[in-house]
Amino acid sequence: MVLVVFGHNYFEDFRQDAIYGPLRDFLYQFHMPVFMFLSGFLVFYAYRPIESVKAYRQYLFKRGRKFIPIYFLLSVFYILTDLYLKKYGIEDVPAQIYKMLFSPIRGSAGFLWYLYVLLIFYAVIPLLKILPRKLLYLIALAAFMLTFVPLPYIFSLNLVGKYFFFFITGGLMADHMGFFETVLPRWGLPFLCLFTLLWVNVFTHTVTVMYQATSVAGIVSILYVSSSRWVGKIKLLQSIGRHSFYIYLLNSLVIGIFYLVYHRVGLDSCIPPRIYIVILTILGTMLPLWFSIIEGRLSGRKSDG
Repeated sequence: MVLVVFGHNYFEDFRQDAIYGPLRDFLYQFHMPVFMFLSGFLVFYAYRPIESVKAYRQYLFKRGRKFIPIYFLLSVFYILTDLYLKKYGIEDVPAQIYKMLFSPIRGSAGFLWYLYVLLIFYAVIPLLKILPRKLLYLIALAAFMLTFVPLPYIFSLNLVGKYFFFFITGGLMADHMGFFETVLPRWGLPFLCLFTLLWVNVFTHTVTVMYQATSVAGIVSILYVSSSRWVGKIKLLQSIGRHSFYIYLLNSLVIGIFYLVYHRVGLDSCIPPRIYIVILTILGTMLPLWFSIIEGRLSGRKSDG
């Protein structure tokens, strides 16, 4: 989640930074596959069997009620914000609405594509869960081959094809926890070493590595590190994990506001861009985290009342 926030600092005067630019490019080779893998794991882990068409409709309604209102609310907000900032004119609004409905990554709130794609994945999960487990392996293999196929942007099919493999493999891990708990301690360290070399390769440009390979190395490495005892003792990381949905939704708004402050009040003359990227990452993580904690406490008080 912290890497997601770090990657959202993609402003024009930050892109040219000799460290941030290459790091962000490398980050985007693996951080969303990791996010999708973890999403698939959590969804499969918490899944409850659906045994009728009526129950399936209720399942879709429940998921839609969680994602669709906030998707439309934030999309409209960012469309109006871009209109206010004169990134386009009023005549371009219909095109932005079309992108919001059918190709979110090209719209004003491009980061919301994750909700769009995740809802599609939610819709197919009940269909996957009724299939024999061996067939799921074949589907995962087909999904891996699909990562090499260029698909159209309509209905975010390009992103569905890019990330479904990682989503379903996360689900398979949830169904085979015992196996992964045995394999991870043996193979985690070699994958972590490989992943470290890939980070070094960002600046040496020794070899060109496909994002599929980088993503697998990143997933195993992050699982290995996060399973260590010392990470489990860091309460801040646990809190960020529990409140990652709010951080995901609000971090771009927080970063955008403080980026404007950076230029409007003259902070850019005394704080180097590289330092401010770190500050924005901290603000974009911590402020939504605090908001989520406070909102949760207020909701608890209301329910108690």
